[in-house]
Amino acid sequence: MLGNQFPRYQGFSLVELSIVLVILGLLVGGILGGQSLIRASELRSIVAEMENFSTAINSFREKHQALPGDLANAYQFWGAPCGTDTSDMAVGCNGDGNGYIALSGNGEGVKIWEHLALAQMIEGAFTGGGVIDGEVVLSVDNSPGSKFPQAYWGFYNSSMSSVFAPAGFGSTPDPGVYLQIGGFDTNGTGLYGIPSMSSAEAWNIDTKLDDGNGETGKVRGIDDEPCGDLGPALYGYDLDSPVKGTCVLTFILQ
Repeated sequence: MLGNQFPRYQGFSLVELSIVLVILGLLVGGILGGQSLIRASELRSIVAEMENFSTAINSFREKHQALPGDLANAYQFWGAPCGTDTSDMAVGCNGDGNGYIALSGNGEGVKIWEHLALAQMIEGAFTGGGVIDGEVVLSVDNSPGSKFPQAYWGFYNSSMSSVFAPAGFGSTPDPGVYLQIGGFDTNGTGLYGIPSMSSAEAWNIDTKLDDGNGETGKVRGIDDEPCGDLGPALYGYDLDSPVKGTCVLTFILQ
């Protein structure tokens, strides 16, 4: 009787299968852990950027005795690269010198970035303009981007409508500097939310810097549901909501 002429194949043992499963688990855990670390880093970048801008604004004010964007004689410092020797919304270099930054009016809310860049207090180059039908239109050309995905920096103040009002201010907050981070709206006319940022992530930043309440303190939540937990009037944080991309944060600097 002839012996078996074919090789005999054996399956994996339970030990070998266990080792493979452990390795796969470690790989999946490492990937998910890496994604969490990346996301945490992106959130931290918002805080770092806000602090850098705040320092730049204060340094500019100390040097020029005026807020960037509001500087009435900006043309005397930077000349033609800044625009004309006027406060024209579209092409003027100067602000109106009234002590606060206005997005509309003469467009100080975008001139601020141009002034800070020309003064070499922030990186980048910005147009200081962007006007359509008499309204300032925020864009990548006049507003600095964030390391947080698809987010940009802008300003809120009493010249803007109540749609963008930080909680507790209504439509006419006191004049000041309100640094705001969000994504451009579909019409390109303002900030409406931070793509991919959840209400919980906004609350996380508020908690680290302030009181964790979107209605009070120096960090406020702007509500376009579900950022607010009980509707547009309350401006809280809905920590249970899985929806992302509708939360705007405002940082009160002055």
